[in-house]
Amino acid sequence: MLSRLSFALFLAVLAALPISAGESNSVSRKIREETFRAVWETVRDRYFDPAFGGLDWDAVGRETKPKAINAPTDEAFYESLQEMVDRLGQSHFRVLPPTWIGTKHLNRRGAASAGIEITEASGKVLVWRMREPAVAGGLRPGCALLDVSGTSLRDLRAQIRAQSKGAAADNFLYHEAVETLLTGRAGDQVKVRFTCGAAEELSAEVPLRYSQRERSESFGFMPSMETDFEVKRLSRGIISIRFNLFVMSLLPRIREAVKQAATDGTRGIVFDVRGNPGGIGAMANGIAGYLVSKQASLGVMKMRGTELKFLAFPQDGAFRGPVAVLVDRNSASTSEIFAAGLQEMGRAIVVGERSMGAALPSYIVDLPNGALLQYAAADFVTPKGVRIEGKGVAPDIAVSLSAESLLAGEDLPLEAARAALDRMAPATSGPGNGGITVTGE
Repeated sequence: MLSRLSFALFLAVLAALPISAGESNSVSRKIREETFRAVWETVRDRYFDPAFGGLDWDAVGRETKPKAINAPTDEAFYESLQEMVDRLGQSHFRVLPPTWIGTKHLNRRGAASAGIEITEASGKVLVWRMREPAVAGGLRPGCALLDVSGTSLRDLRAQIRAQSKGAAADNFLYHEAVETLLTGRAGDQVKVRFTCGAAEELSAEVPLRYSQRERSESFGFMPSMETDFEVKRLSRGIISIRFNLFVMSLLPRIREAVKQAATDGTRGIVFDVRGNPGGIGAMANGIAGYLVSKQASLGVMKMRGTELKFLAFPQDGAFRGPVAVLVDRNSASTSEIFAAGLQEMGRAIVVGERSMGAALPSYIVDLPNGALLQYAAADFVTPKGVRIEGKGVAPDIAVSLSAESLLAGEDLPLEAARAALDRMAPATSGPGNGGITVTGE
């Protein structure tokens, strides 16, 4: 398997496919040597910086090889490989052993789901949205999940955090693992333990049904995935456009929603990309073209021997009013390029939580014995040379969801974005830029 994906999107793909985790087998010396060579040579030949940031990669290989090959345990062997790629000082370089807990918990048992979307706040897994407004037992948005089908979410979080070792995407991995626990075979039920504000624990059995969502087209190594798109009219002439992936099947709807907003008196647009792991990078500048009046840059992707400039070219029917991009800790890759680019050029404010900090495209390659290697295929910087990888996009207005607000039927980040645009927008939309300065090259 060779996939060019962000790590966050790679995890989403794993969650969408019936993947079997590798078994724990003792790795022979021959397989260790083959695995070491595959990791070292892949980095040597494909790392986006041929100078390795001044690091002597040959010397690193000579130093690491005997330690890895003679490691006392399989776990220590893979840890040695991870330490080797960590010397590059980059994210998106990971050696995932066959027994990696992430693949185990992302192994779907079926395509039916409980219809529950989740989020994290104050260290708790909260119900965010539901297919049904409530189910037997009182489960509803704002309730905190404790256990799903016998799996303690606290224990699962600790296990994933230990294996991720602070990686930028570990929150997303945990998020996907919990959502996967809420899937299975149609007609089955998942039992959840939860609390809803009160200290007492409750339980409910939630039926699993097939999703009625549309699916994206397959693109390269990215399989067909469930898509979600919604345009919501908020108060005082502000709208939100929410979508869960940057895929081509959603682009016409996003484009038409923006063009309609430019002519129907809409005063401001909130692009809600919370939980959006990215997708097709070129869509960021494609959408941005309907928001700018001059050619503008969202940033540059630097690959070995070449660069890819994310340029937004002004389009007919562009929206000129104020814009906000709503992000959270699970917004990644193209979502971050879109948010950071518009923020830096002064075309949009960013609202919500700091994003994941996983913007780089990467490849996932098979290693012997069922292990995987992920490596970054490029570096990304904003027009001002800022790297958002490992840092994320910092919001202009920081606000998070909370159990209390969700239980009350409120979406605090969305309301904060709406209120900010309301203050910035003129009484009616017009040919100006709604108080935001648009810059271009």
